[in-house]
Amino acid sequence: MLNAIAPGDLEAFIAVAESGGFRRAADRLGLSQSSVTLRVQRLEQLLGHQLFNRTTRQVSLTEAGAQLRTRGGHAVSELTSIVRELRDQAQLKFGRVVLGASPTLASTVLPPLLGHFMSAYPGVTMRLHDDFTGSILERLVAGSIDLALVPFDGRDTDLECEHLFTDELVVAAPRSMALPANRALRFEEFSRLPFVSMPLPSAIRTTLSDLHAREQQSFRPVFEANNLNTLIALVRAGMGVSVLPAPMLDAMTDLVRIRVEGLSFIRRIGLVTVRGRALSPAAARFAAIVVQALKQP
Repeated sequence: MLNAIAPGDLEAFIAVAESGGFRRAADRLGLSQSSVTLRVQRLEQLLGHQLFNRTTRQVSLTEAGAQLRTRGGHAVSELTSIVRELRDQAQLKFGRVVLGASPTLASTVLPPLLGHFMSAYPGVTMRLHDDFTGSILERLVAGSIDLALVPFDGRDTDLECEHLFTDELVVAAPRSMALPANRALRFEEFSRLPFVSMPLPSAIRTTLSDLHAREQQSFRPVFEANNLNTLIALVRAGMGVSVLPAPMLDAMTDLVRIRVEGLSFIRRIGLVTVRGRALSPAAARFAAIVVQALKQP
């Protein structure tokens, strides 16, 4: 029976009960008086109770009507509230977006996009988790993150990835480090250099470990740090070389790029979501902004 009650009929009943008359209820709802009467009659027929005592002078609630007003009023109020909330979310008046990103992307391409989005939609709360790709994807699948901007090959059947651009990482060294400037280093020369690196399970650290293993060598960084700015500071202090995003290195005059034979860090960067899981309106809008700003032909 609950499924058969039209919300509009219940709303008309509440309006008559609160305003004390069918004409005043019609004005309140923006309907004709006959339409309000029809809705109340339909509700009375469905419930099997007369809800109002009707006289030429006044309209008053019957005992059944009083019961329905008390409890039905709460239902209408709750329904009105949730409808308003959902509409406000759809219009991005409020909402919440939880974003995951790898440390290099979180510190380079994301800040301007986050600033733009938060200025355009101040009612939406943004949360950013910067972590290694594996941890970010685990959180994404678990549902604690809405979408992720990470290096991704797109081969996971549970995840959907929109490829945005190709990212190049390069080996950076301080100018004070005496290294040949006119040729690429051989791998055995490179392997003897002190290295500062992100720890496992960083994708870059894994790649370097695999490269050294193929040469039957062990990769042992002199320092490890999760934060990209810490790595840069260690390189600047002459503690060793490290891997940085190419555009970031281009803006640093005190660091130089080292070429290494057979060594290339090219990553496919994508916006990753869980296949079949709908995004909230706020998350969908932020995803559209990311794609529009970062997607390269």
